[in-house]
Amino acid sequence: MQELTFFRQARHDGGIRMGIELNNEVLLLNHLESGPAELEDDPLASALLWFVDIRCRGKELPTEAEAARRWFLLNRGMLKEGLEEFAGELLAGTDDDHPNSLTRSPSHSSEESNGDLVVQYVCSSIRRVKGRELSDAIQDFAEHFEEYLDQLSALSPALR
Repeated sequence: MQELTFFRQARHDGGIRMGIELNNEVLLLNHLESGPAELEDDPLASALLWFVDIRCRGKELPTEAEAARRWFLLNRGMLKEGLEEFAGELLAGTDDDHPNSLTRSPSHSSEESNGDLVVQYVCSSIRRVKGRELSDAIQDFAEHFEEYLDQLSALSPALR
């Protein structure tokens, strides 16, 4: 079974990193949003504040970078609905000790998933980010889903 993950991460220096991984190997990545220059030499600059993952598991998931981007675009409706539901759940608060998650087996995914698709939405705050902030980050992910997919660049196999 393959695992395809669309992730978005915020760093201590204010930078944002996002991408798509297949079985923990980065296929598409964006490093355009960096933090302020004054934090460049901070030893904690690259430490994560929070992360949000959309982890998709299934037998028929794509294994190439552009095919993965198309798959996320084809399934954006149900993935965005899941993000919005997850964001709503976090408004009630979070437990700082472990990641929060929501798991769904969507019945209305694209034909390519063959009905075996399981989607897990996972987030965590590493540095005591409040539940409301995580909820806002997840809602932002849903609202700008297509835009964020467009910002990703394929990595050459040598860079993976």
